[in-house]
Amino acid sequence: MNLHKNRLAIVILILLTVITSYGILLSRVAHHPKNTRQVTNNPSATSVASTAKGSSSSFPINLTNPKGSLTILLLGVDKRPDDNSWGNSDTIIAAHIDPSHNRVEFLSVPRDTQIILPKYNKQKINAVARLESGPESTVRTVEQLLGQKIDGFILVDFTGFKKIIDILGGITVNVEKNMYFETGDKEDGIINLRKGRQLLNGSQVLQYVRFRHDQLADISRSARQQAVLKAIVQELKQPKALLKSPWLIPQAYKSIYTNLSMAKLLSFSGMILHWDSVQVVSQTLPGYFSTENKISYWDVYPNDIKKVASGLFEQGKTSEVFAKRPANICIKTPPKTNVSNRKNKSNSLLCNPHSLPEINPITNNNQSEQNFKTYDIQFSQNEQCSNL
Repeated sequence: MNLHKNRLAIVILILLTVITSYGILLSRVAHHPKNTRQVTNNPSATSVASTAKGSSSSFPINLTNPKGSLTILLLGVDKRPDDNSWGNSDTIIAAHIDPSHNRVEFLSVPRDTQIILPKYNKQKINAVARLESGPESTVRTVEQLLGQKIDGFILVDFTGFKKIIDILGGITVNVEKNMYFETGDKEDGIINLRKGRQLLNGSQVLQYVRFRHDQLADISRSARQQAVLKAIVQELKQPKALLKSPWLIPQAYKSIYTNLSMAKLLSFSGMILHWDSVQVVSQTLPGYFSTENKISYWDVYPNDIKKVASGLFEQGKTSEVFAKRPANICIKTPPKTNVSNRKNKSNSLLCNPHSLPEINPITNNNQSEQNFKTYDIQFSQNEQCSNL
């Protein structure tokens, strides 16, 4: 393959993940000489710029992964410069690359998804990395949740994200409404966007995907992330992206952290280049809003979300996002272990204390879905939304 195509291939695969990550500042790693470029205790975890052995993040439960495909967990970790612990995973997206169908599927897992960790009882899924052993714990938890084998994870820091978008010359986004919120952060502390289709720079795109202060909160933010992912894919397919590769490649190398091998990344990014047209399908994990002790959750149906993940990754099939009946979810995470030793560990099961029927999505035709048509994602608002 042509060298320039190889470079662009890496960028295409890597930049699919850029929008999902913000607020991740790996200061503990960057400033510790013994741990430079290392993101977990697993020696297979390195930056893309380094050589690493590929590894599987699965363990012996009934996990599936369509043959010849690759599933990557994209994580955006809420971490501050003066915080030496793992932050919360504010963004969790399973990206499935399917060469046999010329398709890329994104399955967003809302950060408020309710789980039960053995040591910590009821938690939001975004706390797994912080409470357990970093991103690999999140990988194991999402594997159980979806019933899908995940081949590895990718992390991107928010500073690198903004620079990459700026190198691309920005991306065109249809901002569906005026957005204003003061985050309190020292940098990018104000979200201030006006409604309309417009070219956004890196800082503005970061504002767009961070905004969650509306009726649907994290669910609408997931839709915005998916919309921008699609915009990035389209931008990278343009001939001008190749001309910018001398600037894109070094920046991507600085910004990306992964436990995937370079060989695996290259093999699948090369396949992307040969697709005449790539179909991008996005989905948010179905569930419903709930509140307990003044804490908001996104509750899901354990059995049915496995069907949703399977349908999306195998057939490109999407499902309604809002489910009708309440459910409880219990996840028992496996013991901490290196990936290579996971096959010898006992099963850890996703359990549900009640026998629940299949998801029964409801559609309220009296409520407007206008804000979400841009995203090509199925949203049906139910009566719970009006109470948020």
